[in-house]
Amino acid sequence: RRKKIGGGSSLSPLGREYAPRLAEFADWMICGRAEKFAVVTLAGKEIRGLRERISRVPPSGQTGGLFAKGTWEPSSSVQPGMRLVRMQRGYGTPFEDVPYSVDEVCELANKGNGPLTLIFVDADTVQRSFGSCGSDDPDRVCARLWTSSLRRTKETASYIRHPTIRLPDGRVWEQMAHRIYRNLDEVYAGDFEGFTYEEIKKASPEEASLRKLDKLGYRYPRGESYYDIIARLDLPVQQLETFHEPILIIGHQAVHRVLYAFLTGVEREMAPELNIPLHTVIKLESDGTGTLTETRFFLGPTRLEEDDGQRFL
Repeated sequence: RRKKIGGGSSLSPLGREYAPRLAEFADWMICGRAEKFAVVTLAGKEIRGLRERISRVPPSGQTGGLFAKGTWEPSSSVQPGMRLVRMQRGYGTPFEDVPYSVDEVCELANKGNGPLTLIFVDADTVQRSFGSCGSDDPDRVCARLWTSSLRRTKETASYIRHPTIRLPDGRVWEQMAHRIYRNLDEVYAGDFEGFTYEEIKKASPEEASLRKLDKLGYRYPRGESYYDIIARLDLPVQQLETFHEPILIIGHQAVHRVLYAFLTGVEREMAPELNIPLHTVIKLESDGTGTLTETRFFLGPTRLEEDDGQRFL
């Protein structure tokens, strides 16, 4: 997005690579029952050495498939014994199921155009590929998908699959049915919509100074403040609290800061300073007793990691 604020811009190059990775995460971690998920991208010499890093020898109690072995750098999230389930041969190409032999994987990897991206999940909770799971599969988890109305969040969600699931009571559930909320849109920058922060400083240094003094209360000329975001998130939060299914929310920095602060009990005065990293899924899970567990999954890609300007919102 080239560090521009707000607007209906399309995804950046980073976002276009992140979107299919998020779809894989949704399949395995949200709709499936995987508990661990790791993405690693290899290039050149690393691809040629892949044979030494995967094995058909399964962890104790497992059968079939390919598994990580040894130490994986720079991605420490890949652990020995994790099952290799999906691969992407070159940026911008679809993910595909992994063959069942090391030789076939290495042959396909060497035929790819560009880096090789691999997805691993925990072997003890995932026995089959997503593609083999039918509508009656008891291992599928009913889940929901929310996005803002802005173009880039809808593009991010476009890779997520929506199979139907037949429930025990005979009803049919559309998996990850896409619900669009204007309430989840990024903060509206008013007169400065589409500007970069450097452009704002140059065009109106006094506005930049006012915002720096009170990031929570500052309202862009003819635009919004964090207080406005808090107000318009009231309805989605009320609905969020009534659902029992997992919900994937694809939104924006300022909105995610407010939602995160509400769900974790952070004072709203601190919300504008919260760190919501790019291309990362933040999983918040409640046990029903008030205890909240947080896990963060960085999906990458690291080669394109850059500042898109949203961290200043």
